[in-house]
Amino acid sequence: MTSSMTIRDELAKAAAFVASAESVLDAAKRERDALIITASIGGLSLRTISEFAGVSHQTVANVVAARAATTTSQPVPPVE
Repeated sequence: MTSSMTIRDELAKAAAFVASAESVLDAAKRERDALIITASIGGLSLRTISEFAGVSHQTVANVVAARAATTTSQPVPPVE
């Protein structure tokens, strides 16, 4: 910590950094989940998807189930 920055300044800076990182993480998870849904619709097994996505098969099952519970049979838009 420099003498010109107070602990409040440092805390505010750290809080902004965390908020930014959380935003990036949320966006990455949304993209991953969209790809999981696309892979599931494409016929890949939950275990295969989990291996490629680097998450547990239960996480994949939860993503697929959440989408099934909140949508009708509308296709997932492609992720660019």
